[in-house]
Amino acid sequence: MKVSFSYGLLNKPHQEMQSVYIRVKHNTLQFKRTLNLKMKKEFWDFKQKQPLKILPAYTVQESLDAHNNTCNMLNWYEREFYNQWSDLNYQIKTNGITLTSADWKTWCEKIISTINEPVNLISSTPKLTQLWEEFINLKKATAEESESTIKSYRDRLNTYEQFEKYKFTSKDYKKSVKHYRTDELHMKFYGELKAYFIHKKQMRLGRSLTELEKTKTLNYFGDFIKKIKAISKYYRGEGYVFHLKVFTKEFKAISIQTPHDILTPVELKSLWALEEMTADEVNTIKLTRILYYGCLRISDLILNYEKGFKEIQKNIEYKDNDFGDKVLYWTITQKKSRSIDRTKVVPIVDSQVCKMLTNSDEFPKVSKDGFNGKVSRLIQRCGIENKEITSHTFRRSILTNMYNATYPIAELMRFSGHKREQSLMIYIKKKNVNIPTKVRIDADGNFI
Repeated sequence: MKVSFSYGLLNKPHQEMQSVYIRVKHNTLQFKRTLNLKMKKEFWDFKQKQPLKILPAYTVQESLDAHNNTCNMLNWYEREFYNQWSDLNYQIKTNGITLTSADWKTWCEKIISTINEPVNLISSTPKLTQLWEEFINLKKATAEESESTIKSYRDRLNTYEQFEKYKFTSKDYKKSVKHYRTDELHMKFYGELKAYFIHKKQMRLGRSLTELEKTKTLNYFGDFIKKIKAISKYYRGEGYVFHLKVFTKEFKAISIQTPHDILTPVELKSLWALEEMTADEVNTIKLTRILYYGCLRISDLILNYEKGFKEIQKNIEYKDNDFGDKVLYWTITQKKSRSIDRTKVVPIVDSQVCKMLTNSDEFPKVSKDGFNGKVSRLIQRCGIENKEITSHTFRRSILTNMYNATYPIAELMRFSGHKREQSLMIYIKKKNVNIPTKVRIDADGNFI
């Protein structure tokens, strides 16, 4: 399947503004139609069959904005056709489907209509899901947001669509599709969405929620409200009608700070001293040490480990520290960093981690799937209770333990990769400060 565009295919050559046509071809099947996107002839690259990427310097801002909008729309059409084609092609190969010319035309028209519908909506109160979908595609096409933010919007939309398939009553949820429109984003909608998330969490666990679980669920719900408010604010300026409640303080994007548990050096020793473990448990223990001594997020660890053992060797080297001792330094790429230089250099003073990073036989396998559950079970075996332990606990722990051991803030920031002290101090919770601890380098080169 191939998607291509042409300029002024059926228009008269003397017209200043002409339409762009799309052509979608697969073997002998062809589809061709105007997209109702008009452009000046001087802005079209006839050799490459696409709009000019760089317009003349004298172009006025209004024409530049219109041109950029057309380019974004063409990219959207092309991307959507190729995305939908992957699914259709799979069905063709799996089920032996034979497409007729009529089938091909229907399929192509459907894709174009799904793109045009939210853009050319006659109704001033469209479905929220339509604007949500358009918002994602727009941000992706203009590269205004990072890939992780766009993915977050997509994941939340998929979950929200599940909510719309159920209607909440005083007794239970019943399957009853309800598509909320922009003028229906009132407090009743707010309450139903909130109750839905709490109910689904309780159903999944099979019991009532603890205070911590309820707090996390409300924060999850709050992230949906935050995104709905962002979409509403953006499209309100486009002339769509929204219920006024969506812009009030009552329609609150809940964000409750959850308590951050840490593991003290004594608790970490007991975790790493466990015996009679399976191969998978040994692998998990190795990863916890790397997360701790590297002050890593699990996403950072996966990003660096996906490169493989040989690639990591290019980013580690032994250097003399301030005391003249040979220390292994690891240059780590941070996934969440927005800096131009996304790397941080960490001294690896733990002999066990040094062995894992320099010996392919000791190199552990990394996977985010089920990691928190595996760690929690190991923590329970150590007799550590009433603590919420996740992969992020180890990053919080090393920073808090070093803070309690009076390491300078500048040293902590270099270790964590933070650029601002304010960001670093989010990790240092009051309840964890001044816990008796000794985070010092011992004779074997270990912190504890």
